[in-house]
Amino acid sequence: MILSLREVPLRSEEEVGSKAWNLAKVLSEGLKVPETFLIPSTEISKMLMEGLRHEIFKLSRSLISEDWKDLFEMERELKSSLSSVQIPEELIEEIMRAIGGRIRDLAIVRPSPFFQGISEGDLKGRMSVWYFKPERKGILRAIQKVLSESFNLRTLARIYDLGSYPEDLSLALMIQEAIVPRSSGVAVCCPA
Repeated sequence: MILSLREVPLRSEEEVGSKAWNLAKVLSEGLKVPETFLIPSTEISKMLMEGLRHEIFKLSRSLISEDWKDLFEMERELKSSLSSVQIPEELIEEIMRAIGGRIRDLAIVRPSPFFQGISEGDLKGRMSVWYFKPERKGILRAIQKVLSESFNLRTLARIYDLGSYPEDLSLALMIQEAIVPRSSGVAVCCPA
């Protein structure tokens, strides 16, 4: 159900998302990257099958229609549904085994979207990330939170601006070790 970053090149970019695809290229060049695991888009699609894809479709079509009065209520309902989506217990167990001992203090879940003809940077800043302690409850909440924020009105509008349909989004999720910046103790002052 989950992949390591080294397994990403064996899959299609659509299945792993552009962000993971590009990070795997960096790793293949021998550069250091944070410990990373991936929930492929095929697994995310299974979670969204229970009527949620239809809600995404409905919200996205309302965005381009003349009637905007119910738009924010529809977004709120979709976020609520996505925030409580059922995450398979086997998936949580597999994530716990994968990160066990590899990610200790703080982890992050981030989206890795893919659209044919759209670059990774085109959606920058429109899909949120979520930090969590690497424990069962934290993983579950982080996945639900990132899913609920990945289909907000800003994201849907940007996808339309780029000439695509939001329901065609191929979304994978990356689970990474959070790298907290460390201070060197050196301060740089720029004159005004």
